[in-house]
Amino acid sequence: MENIVNNIGLTNINTTPVKRTEAPAKRSIKTSDIYLPKLKRDIYERSPRRTSSASVYKASNINQYNPKLLLKAYANVGFIQDQINSNPELKAIVDKYNLNEINTKNVLNIVDSHLTTTAAYALKIANQLGLSTDEKKQLQQACIFHDFGKVLIPEEILNKPGALTDEEKEIMDLHSELGYQLLLNTGINERVLDMVRNHHKKAAENDDLLGQILSVADIYSALRERRAYKQPLSVNTALDILDQKAINGEVSAEVVDSLSESNMFRS
Repeated sequence: MENIVNNIGLTNINTTPVKRTEAPAKRSIKTSDIYLPKLKRDIYERSPRRTSSASVYKASNINQYNPKLLLKAYANVGFIQDQINSNPELKAIVDKYNLNEINTKNVLNIVDSHLTTTAAYALKIANQLGLSTDEKKQLQQACIFHDFGKVLIPEEILNKPGALTDEEKEIMDLHSELGYQLLLNTGINERVLDMVRNHHKKAAENDDLLGQILSVADIYSALRERRAYKQPLSVNTALDILDQKAINGEVSAEVVDSLSESNMFRS
């Protein structure tokens, strides 16, 4: 249990097509214009509402169909290096902590596991709370993107079988800000970006209900999964840990209660 607390961040717990013209005006280039050519073709094939070939594709248009496709399009070394080179704040973090290795598999390997289960748990909570369709879409997008910053976290830290040192914990905790900075200029919805940035903040520091839902769903998903440093926990144990975190003010009690209510048969 000590390793779970250290690695997941649980503290104070009782462990018991772009429009073209002959002379196009100069414009800033969206990362989605560069990195999503195949994804645009996928959208034509899969979208229930076809758009004309003159449509301008932005991340905000594409991710309403399938945020997983968008995540996979951005999880490549070229995109990530371009963001580092063009974003001084991001580059300063990378240089300060010597995060020079880009490891896209850190995210690609969890698309169909942690990211998907986090989204599923978040949707259960959202349904329990009666959120709108638009809110659910934004929440689902944030769930898929929330760990994108881990492409810059060293694998020996991310998958360390034992407890993290204080220095390693500091680097691990950077992934929220790294994800925000990497996705900042993509056209992704601002509220989604804020959820990516704040998903590890305490409830009192995060007044967005969607962000609070993401935080709880993320922790619950992590507790229920097998990780390099732990075995999966039971539903009862995971919910008990979240109950304690709610008592400590680290997560929203309302959100934890909604998750618990959606798990009618605890085991």
